[in-house]
Formats: sequence, structure tokens, C-alpha cells
Amino acid sequence: MAYFPINAENWQQGVALETYVTEMLTYRVDMERRMAEVRLTTEDNTRLQQLKRPVKLAVLSEDWCIDCLMTLPIAAQMAAVAPTLEMRIFSRNKWLVLKEFFNERSIMAIPVYAFLTPEFEEFATFVERPQPATEWLNAWKAAHPEVDELRRSFSLSSQQKSARLATIRQGMQAEMEERYHNAFQSALVAEFATLLGI
Repeated sequence: MAYFPINAENWQQGVALETYVTEMLTYRVDMERRMAEVRLTTEDNTRLQQLKRPVKLAVLSEDWCIDCLMTLPIAAQMAAVAPTLEMRIFSRNKWLVLKEFFNERSIMAIPVYAFLTPEFEEFATFVERPQPATEWLNAWKAAHPEVDELRRSFSLSSQQKSARLATIRQGMQAEMEERYHNAFQSALVAEFATLLGI
């Protein structure tokens, strides 16, 4: 598929974050909290306000994805600050044409942020999370081998596995949010800004 599968007509079928949240089944409360808490720094605001050309930002997302939980509220703040940046969210389960478009390019993970011209030509793509967050997550996984051990365990029931994994995930999420607040958020803004040429 050579052309980006979103045009002026179906662009309107994408939704703003506030609307997306109303349909969330997973992480809804967490997303509402993050939407209320996330604020960009003065420096990040200043950089984003330098964007002059119109850009459409198509986001492929799902409500169970923790990287979506981390990055979507930040991206929504960026779109609110950058005067010519318009963001719409598309569910991967509903927009199979978008899923297939990225899968054909070996992009299987979400979220995917596609930066588009007003004519819906893709000029940049961002996948999952900023680089410092990826480095931290890799280190966290290496420090917590019990996660894979739990998943492979034959001595625990599915319910026992789910309960123990949920506790571990809650701790990871809390630490991840703290790190986004302190550093990863500005790293995400910087990576987006570089793709936007500002």
C-alpha cells in the first residue's frame, strides 16, 4: 500500500482524546487522571509554538496499551499548544486498513504517530515511546525476570498469574509515570519537535 490510507473524508472519523476516553474499557480512570495532570514545561511550549506549517497527526492506538496511556495525554497537550497541529486517534481494532498499512512496513507495535501534510502525505512516523523510556523499560525487564517466570509457570492457575502480574504491572506503571513526569515527557516532546522540524 503506497498511499497513506486516510483522506479528508475519513480523517473526520478519527477522534480527539476526550472522545476516545469515553469508549475506553481499560485504563480509563488512569487516562482521565493523566489528562488532568500532564502539563508541558514552558520550554516545551515555546518550542511547539514555533510550528508554522499545518500538520495532521494520525494516532493508531488501543485502550489496553500502557505506552498509549503514557504518550497520548502528552501528544494531546502538544496539539493544544502547537497552533497548526491537529491530532486524531484511530483504534487499531476498528481501523484495520491503518493496522495493515503499518504492518506492511514491519510496524507491529502501538501507539503509532503518523505525521501528515494537509494532503495526507506521511512525512514522519513515531512508534511506541521516546528513546529514554525504551532504555528504561529494557532495564526494568532485565531487573524483573520474575515476570517471564510467572508467565511460564505451570504451578499457578491463570487467575493466580493474572493477580501477581497485575501487582507487578501496577508498580511498573507508577514508576513509569514518575519518570515521564521527570524526564520522558520532555524527551517525547523533543523527538516530536525534531520530526516536525522545529
